Amino acid sequence: APTTPNLYMTEWQMVRQGIAWFGPICSKQISVGSGPFAPMITAHPASQSILAGYNATFTVDAAGTPPLYYQWQKNGVNLSNGGHYSGCTTPSMTVSDADGNDAANYRCVVTNAQGSATSNAATLTVQTSPVIHIVESRSGGQNYSLYSETGTWGNSSAKSTASGCTSGIGSRYCTIGASAGTAVFKFTPAASGPYKVYTTNCTTSNSGNPLIHQIGHAGGSANVGVCQNSACNPNPCNKWYLLGTYTLNAGTQYTVALNGSTAAGSLPSGYAGRSDSIKWESTGPVATPPSITQHPAAQNVCPGATAQFTVAASGSAPLTYQWQKNQVNLSNGGHYSGCTTATLTVSNADGNDAANYRCVVTNAYGNATSNAAALTLKSATAITQHPSNQSVPTGGTANFTVTATGDGTLAYQWQKNQVDLSNGGHYSGCTTATLTVSNCDSSDAANYRCVVTAGCGSATSNEATLTISSIQVIIDDNFDSYANQAAFQAVWPTPSTSLALSTTRYHSSPKSIYSAA
Repeated sequence: APTTPNLYMTEWQMVRQGIAWFGPICSKQISVGSGPFAPMITAHPASQSILAGYNATFTVDAAGTPPLYYQWQKNGVNLSNGGHYSGCTTPSMTVSDADGNDAANYRCVVTNAQGSATSNAATLTVQTSPVIHIVESRSGGQNYSLYSETGTWGNSSAKSTASGCTSGIGSRYCTIGASAGTAVFKFTPAASGPYKVYTTNCTTSNSGNPLIHQIGHAGGSANVGVCQNSACNPNPCNKWYLLGTYTLNAGTQYTVALNGSTAAGSLPSGYAGRSDSIKWESTGPVATPPSITQHPAAQNVCPGATAQFTVAASGSAPLTYQWQKNQVNLSNGGHYSGCTTATLTVSNADGNDAANYRCVVTNAYGNATSNAAALTLKSATAITQHPSNQSVPTGGTANFTVTATGDGTLAYQWQKNQVDLSNGGHYSGCTTATLTVSNCDSSDAANYRCVVTAGCGSATSNEATLTISSIQVIIDDNFDSYANQAAFQAVWPTPSTSLALSTTRYHSSPKSIYSAA
């Protein structure tokens, strides 16, 4: 485990019988020491690929001693709000109505009084030309490797002549019924955005009416029934028939499945279900309501510190934001700022700020509400019992004890006349809750206090005074019983180096008195 004071990210997995790691990797931020700490990036922004005219939002997460300051960069150059860019000095930066000039590398520099940290660069790819992806059902056709079937299908020499189709390769068909199979066409877009999805088949008069097309998209799936016969109006014979416009996410595989089962809704039983070609074609931005793509995270901060909550959302621009505290709208002022932006800041947090925070994101087509994130306060560092004054004789022992509470591990530092003590000589326990002063002499007479440090800073105890009291030793020598002896001579004892001789008491015989110096 690290011993140098700093912030660290830890990762671990489950282990079986001491040898095999399994399950997801779990990450947790830990702090060693009480800080202050320089920033550390805990979550880097992710690369994105979007269609021209769409929006992209990059988000960074960081830890460190607040306040933290954010500066987004494009290809290493600082960005400022305006044009296509907003949120350039917040944890989330949005590129709106993107075009080819916005294709670049984006990163964020996070700074505080102790230093700075720079996130990894995230690449924004902007698809400026239309995307057309056709999958055909016969070998020799476009993207044939992305076609598959379940159940029984047969070959047909007939083939759609719609634009872009491969002539002369034929198509496939099934017989509509309770146990009919499914033909599956696949597409993995490189760029997120709206796509029009089309189907086509050959000229026919004995085919599905309808044949169910199951279309996968970012929001789930949709079933569309298509009359495949040339007598229907409209029909997909030798032309592209629009199944709808759907939002797709980059890097995700989507499918269109032609389901010939009567249980799925295809009719009439015994007719042919035609499988020929499917086309996906990118289009311009469509009107979409907001969707929360990143919820705010719970915050646990020290009293007086700053907490930030960030939300990310997609949807047709412009998006507006309204933060709520316990489901009541917030406005800027007091401890709160950024109440109508993607990032809410709670400054100088106290007990009144401990609550649940969420954001309502709105545009012209609807709204979406984030999950609630709790703000909780750590325990402040506080002295609950101060050390008491002590009076001991020379050579005695004094103990000073402090009691404190705080977040995490408590660290102690005793001081003599406000100067840190270290163990040695008369002193022990200098970094514990109890200081011991042994074999006391006059040099130990002083004021003692303790500085207690925990996760939320330090607290200093009241001073306690150590007084060294004098020792008086009275030695009474009664000479009356032997004063008449011939060899008697009265001699005063010689004092030791630490005692002074006093002759302030006399009786019928000489007396000697020692008292402490």
